[in-house]
Amino acid sequence: MWNGMVELHTTKINFLTISISFLLGFPLFSFSQNLCETDLSKNPNYQADGFELLTPETGCGQYTVKLNDKTGGTNIKYSYYYQGEALTDSDSSLPVNNTQNTYFEPEKTSNYTILQFGQNNAGEDFYSCKNVTVYPNSKPKFSFSTCNNNVLEISIPLDSTNDFEFYEIDWGNANIQTVNKTDLPFSDTTTVDEGQTFSVEGFRDENPSSCISKSSFQIDSNSGQKESLLSIEKLELIDSKTAELSFTGSYSSSGYSLFLNENSGTIDLDNSVLNNVQPGKVQISLPDESKSFCITLARGEVCGGQERSPDFCTTPITSLDTDGINNSLEFIPHKNEFYDIISLIPSFGKRENSLELIYWDDINNKNDSTINASNGQITHPFLCEKSICYQLKTTSKGFLANKIFETIILSNVICINDSSFSPEGISDLYSSFSQTENKVDIIFQDDSDWLPLRDNYYLYREIGLDYELVDSSKVLSFSDYLYNESSSNCYKVNFKDVCGYNSVLSPEVCTIYLETDFSTELTWETAKPFFPKIISNFEILQINEFTEAQTSIYNGTNFVSDTFEPNLDDAESEAHFLIKVTNSIGQDSYSNPVTIPIKTKLFIPNAFSPNGNIEKTKDFRLFGNFGTLQSFNINIYNKWGALVFNSTSPAFKWDGTFKGQTVSQGVYPYTLSYTSKKGEITNLSGAINIF
Repeated sequence: MWNGMVELHTTKINFLTISISFLLGFPLFSFSQNLCETDLSKNPNYQADGFELLTPETGCGQYTVKLNDKTGGTNIKYSYYYQGEALTDSDSSLPVNNTQNTYFEPEKTSNYTILQFGQNNAGEDFYSCKNVTVYPNSKPKFSFSTCNNNVLEISIPLDSTNDFEFYEIDWGNANIQTVNKTDLPFSDTTTVDEGQTFSVEGFRDENPSSCISKSSFQIDSNSGQKESLLSIEKLELIDSKTAELSFTGSYSSSGYSLFLNENSGTIDLDNSVLNNVQPGKVQISLPDESKSFCITLARGEVCGGQERSPDFCTTPITSLDTDGINNSLEFIPHKNEFYDIISLIPSFGKRENSLELIYWDDINNKNDSTINASNGQITHPFLCEKSICYQLKTTSKGFLANKIFETIILSNVICINDSSFSPEGISDLYSSFSQTENKVDIIFQDDSDWLPLRDNYYLYREIGLDYELVDSSKVLSFSDYLYNESSSNCYKVNFKDVCGYNSVLSPEVCTIYLETDFSTELTWETAKPFFPKIISNFEILQINEFTEAQTSIYNGTNFVSDTFEPNLDDAESEAHFLIKVTNSIGQDSYSNPVTIPIKTKLFIPNAFSPNGNIEKTKDFRLFGNFGTLQSFNINIYNKWGALVFNSTSPAFKWDGTFKGQTVSQGVYPYTLSYTSKKGEITNLSGAINIF
C-alpha cells in the first residue's frame, strides 16, 4: 500500500513536468540522475559528440565560449551552468538557444559544464556535455623589500588567490627560481644591483595565453621599499567588541606581531595578542567596548632593525541620546600624539587628525561633514520620522621615522531606529475617584525630557494581564467613566509627538478600592495612587447622609491593607464612607465611596393620656430611625375590633380621637408592619393603654 502511494505520487509529478515542458516548446525532463552521465547503461540518451567547442576549453577573465551543433537535430537548447541537477530545479540551468556565452571573471579558478539537449534526426531525445575552465585574470600575490637597495627579499604567501601550480621568480641576470605551490608560504633573499628588473610569474597546468600572470618591478634609489612598506590602511570597529585592521606589508613567513593596548598613554611591546599576522584583513577582539584601544604592528629583524607601524586607536561611539531636537553622541577621539613605541624624540614624528561625521537615513541617503569635536561630544539635528545611523571617520596623516602614513579609522555604527525607538515617557501622575461624578480621574504632568510638541496623550487601563488603550486626550488629564466597579483600577499613560513617535508607557498608578459587603466593617487593600510620590497620610471620612459634609473618623500615616469598624450610632438610614490619601506635596486621592445600611430600630410607647397635663404623653407616636424604612403601616382597633386609626407614615401622631371625638379610656390593640430598605419585612402587634 505504501509503495503504491509513492509510485502514484511520482507518476503525477513526472506527468506534470512533461506537460509543462511541451507547453514551453522543448523537451525538458526532470530526471534525478546527472544528464551528463556518460555510462549509457545509466543514461542511454547521452551522445558524446553532440557539439564542438569553437574556442579553447580554458580561458581567462571575462571569457566567451562559442559552440557548434554537430547533430543537425531539432529543439536544440544549451545550459551553460549545468551542475547535475534536474533542469527544473535551478534558474541558472534554464536552457537557451544561444551558441555562445560569456563567463564573467571569477574570483578563483572555476569549472563550468555545458549541457546540450534536444532531439536528433531520428526524433530521439539526446544529451551531450563539455567542460570549460575559466581562470581569474590575476597576477601572483607577493611582496618584496630591500635593504640599502642591494639586498632583495621576495615573499609569496599561502593565499586563496594564489591558485597557480608553480611560480617563477626572475632574480635578474637570467637567474630563474621555480617555486611550487606546495612550497608556500615562501620567502628568500639575494644580493642585487640597483636598476635591475625582477619579476614573479604564476603558471597553471593549462595556462591560457590570454591570462596575464606576470608582475615585474625594478629596484632603484627612487622606489626603495615602497611596495613592501608596512602600512595600516584602515582600522574599523565592525561591532562594539571587534576591530578589523586592514594593512599592507611583507608576506615574510614570520609575519607580523600585533600588540593591543588600552589608550592610556603607554604601549607594551612585550606581549603580543596575535603573531604571524599576514597583510590583508585581521579581526581583533576588544576586552571592553566602552574604552579605546591602540594597535601596533611590528616585524622582527629587518635591515638590521625592527619594522614597526605607528599606533592607531579605535574611536568608539559610547552613547547616542536624543531629546527630539538634537542627537547627542559621545565618543573617544583619536589622540594626536604618538605613544613612545620606539623611544623616538618628538621631532621624528608628527600626526594630524581630521574628523568626519557620516550619517545616513532609512533610505540610505549618506551624508558627511567635517567637524571639530576633540572633546568627544557631537550634537547633530534630530531628523523627524526617520531612522538615522552614525559613524565617525578619522583620517590620521603624518610621518614617523621618515615614513609617511595616511590611515582611516572608522568608529562603530550606532543608530536610532524609527521602528523601535520610543522617547522617554511621563513619570509624574496620580489617580483618584471623583468627588462629584461617578468616574476615575487620572491627572499627570508631562515631565518627559523629549522636546518635540505632543500630538496626543493616551490612557491605558489594566484589563486582565495587559494594559489596553481606553482613551486619548489633548490635555493633561483623563476621566474614566467605564472603570471596573468591583476592584482597584490601574492606569498608565503615554504620548505621541508630532513626529509620530510613541513614548514608553508611564509607571502604573492604581485607585484605592474600599469595600464593605454590607457588613459593619470597612476593608481595603494597599494601592499606589501616586507616582513617584508616596502616601504620607490617610484618613477615613464619613459623609453626612443629609448634608454630604465629610468628617474624619480615623487618621494614620502607614497605609497598608486593613479593616476598620466605624461607629454607626449617629447614622439615620445609611452610613457613607471613603478613604482620602495625601502625598508629600498635598495632592489628594480618594477611594470609591461605600454605604453601610443602618438596621431599623423603633420604640413603641405602651400608653398615653390625651387629656393629661404632660405634653409628651398627650399623643401616641413612634420613635426611631425612620429613614431606614421603605414602607410602613399601623392599624389601631377598639375593644370590639373596629379600626379607629391608620397611618402609612412612621412619623405619625395620634391624639386619641376617632371621628372628631376622644375615645374612651381603655386598652386598644394595634398591628404594625414595615419593610426596610434592605428588603426585610417585619410584622408586630401589641396594645396601647389610654388613660
